[in-house]
Amino acid sequence: MTLPMLFLGMLIGTYVIGWLRVLFDYVYFRLKGMTCLSVSGIFIRWEKLYTTSHPQGKMVFSVSSRLNQIYPTIVMYKRPERERKVDLFYFSFCLVSSIGLIILAVAFEIFLCERVGPYVASLAGGFCFGGASVFLSVFLRQYRSQVSLKPIREKADMMLRLLANATSPDELLLEPFDIVNYTHGSLDDKVNYLIVYYETAEIKNDLAAMATCVNEMIKINGLGLTDTGHFFMDSVLYSYYSFRQKDPELARKYYQHSKKRIDSHRGLTGRRKLAYYAFYIEGNKEYAKTYAQEGLASLTLEVPSVFPLEREFEEKMLKYLLSQIDS
Repeated sequence: MTLPMLFLGMLIGTYVIGWLRVLFDYVYFRLKGMTCLSVSGIFIRWEKLYTTSHPQGKMVFSVSSRLNQIYPTIVMYKRPERERKVDLFYFSFCLVSSIGLIILAVAFEIFLCERVGPYVASLAGGFCFGGASVFLSVFLRQYRSQVSLKPIREKADMMLRLLANATSPDELLLEPFDIVNYTHGSLDDKVNYLIVYYETAEIKNDLAAMATCVNEMIKINGLGLTDTGHFFMDSVLYSYYSFRQKDPELARKYYQHSKKRIDSHRGLTGRRKLAYYAFYIEGNKEYAKTYAQEGLASLTLEVPSVFPLEREFEEKMLKYLLSQIDS
């Protein structure tokens, strides 16, 4: 075994098998009625943006200076149902694929070394190990999110299902911030919990819960987050300090930190946040009105990830701002 060739093979295998796995996910989940929202890897990203000129959505390519994902990743989406369901086929497929590739890697090292030489055998073995790491990573993520949910992930999952299916803010459940389980959650679990918790608090207009959530976001903002993680955190924080707290310094800080992603987010929520920022922080009524009108225009779009209750909330917020601009 030659370590340099083994590592080279692992690197190649990670990305070749990784992109093949993305292709498989796209076909498999499309057959299950899901929509592709984004594809990313390292510093590149394709994201589906819904605009009035592209009501069915258009995949837009971008390059980030911050890391997107180590492994090639695809986000397929379907509105959460009230009851969580485990995809046993996909779950088993990832496990069997990872085990099969590990066995293949060991076989290459044992049986091919004398026939093709140590360099080629190590390269082939590394390729299989790299591919196995992709499927093992997906398997573990699926296991944590579908089978062995930590309490904080389970609470985020429950709140998300309520958001997706509720018809009134009164149907949303907002328990006190679970700081004990939150503290012991992984970074991904914390981000998921914070985003769903804040959105629920915002729709219910629970200012104390929003403030608690923002304080925790500030603590983890920048700690190993991907570009998308930064964007989610920054978009909440700059919006919060634009309207709820009206702190120009902090609003500009978090806006500038993810400016490129924020400006390109032309959907309902993205335009609403920009409109409030333009009006309350920059004092630019013209820009604020343009953003608000763009947001209202996007109400006609059937965006899969925008829930009915969220749509109703955003419409109310945009109309309120327009009334303030015109008064």
